[in-house]
Amino acid sequence: MDNSRRLMYEKIRELEEMGLNISQIARRLQVSRNTIYNYINSLPEKFEKENMERRKKLDEYHNEILSFLENYSDVSAQQVLHWLKEQFGEVDVSPSTVSNYVRWLRTKHNIPKYLERE
Repeated sequence: MDNSRRLMYEKIRELEEMGLNISQIARRLQVSRNTIYNYINSLPEKFEKENMERRKKLDEYHNEILSFLENYSDVSAQQVLHWLKEQFGEVDVSPSTVSNYVRWLRTKHNIPKYLERE
């Protein structure tokens, strides 16, 4: 969660603890009552989760896929999916999920898809 949302959450909780009602808090912070309700009904853990990177379906195969891409950088996402199925049996992901994950790994680890010619 960005700092502005955290600050808003903390201000709302502070004003609520001071005994102000929803309308008073909304007027003071110049936001709608619905916004106040959304923040009040949110648990602090929800805001913490927003800061964490989402887990990806293929994270459990991260090291294996990364190693495969480093050794065979010119493989396609379809070939990675085929290789995963050979290595680990039925993997419950769509081809587009594999494609997105391979693209993300290539970017993160600077692995080009095509080898440069000498």
